[in-house]
Amino acid sequence: MPSCAGIAGFVLFLLLLATGGATAGTFELLADPRPVDTLRLVIERDVTASEPLEDVLPDGPAIVHFWATWCAPCREELPALARYRAYLQETGKADRVVIVALERVSLDRIRTFLDEDLGLPDLPVLKHGDGRAGPAFALFGLPATVLLDGERNVVARHAGPVDWDGETTRETLMRFLADKP
Repeated sequence: MPSCAGIAGFVLFLLLLATGGATAGTFELLADPRPVDTLRLVIERDVTASEPLEDVLPDGPAIVHFWATWCAPCREELPALARYRAYLQETGKADRVVIVALERVSLDRIRTFLDEDLGLPDLPVLKHGDGRAGPAFALFGLPATVLLDGERNVVARHAGPVDWDGETTRETLMRFLADKP
């Protein structure tokens, strides 16, 4: 029987073919899924505690988005990501989008930035500050988005802003998120 990683990768491959090419919304499908040790990546969910990224990831496929307050394209993209997350809220899949700020500043400062500078006070954000996420997820700049299958393998990634409002992107990602183990 194929593994969940194999199934998710195959489903994503079919979705990419159906949307017209090797990429969908410029997501790069990885030939070999990249395992990530999400237990070793420490994040802050609130200002008083740290925990492994694994503890906040949902069961099944997930979208993990990385950004930073100092990144101009990140700031421009976040309102669209917030709209996409609200769209997923209507379908009960909002927990499948995990937003991680790669920052050394405090989580309070990040939340103040989201509220006062971007008008996004309700956007749930986590913080990772020890520099391990970049190498673990093979990130090359910010913003960056990865698609994880249910076994915590990166099966696709996108460097730069995503067209979160685009119908093709939304449909493709919705199908990917529906592939629950």
